[in-house]
Amino acid sequence: MFKMIVYARPVNWGGIGQLKEQHYGQMMSDGPPDRSELTEFCWDPRDDGVHFTCEALPANERIGFEGARYLHAIYDPDSEKITHLDGALRIYNAASFEQRRREHVRKAGKAGLRRKIF
Repeated sequence: MFKMIVYARPVNWGGIGQLKEQHYGQMMSDGPPDRSELTEFCWDPRDDGVHFTCEALPANERIGFEGARYLHAIYDPDSEKITHLDGALRIYNAASFEQRRREHVRKAGKAGLRRKIF
């Protein structure tokens, strides 16, 4: 078992619905280098709710046979419910993965080839 090193402010779970600006961060495994993953997340308040975006990127060495795991959800503060949830795999080649790694998930847009899972 490996722990994750967190680079973000702690999330105030009771205050997610009152966010006024993006809350984002990264987590990186302290596991073996060939299995190390980087997970990026962002809570983004918008007119239709608070959007949560998260992507777990595989190690560079694994990009040829392992996709990134991507999740998007929308939280409605008024009803205190998740109103939207979808997940996908993002498939990268070496060049697109290098480009994706330069941008945090909150700025990455529709990077890679997306295959919706749910």
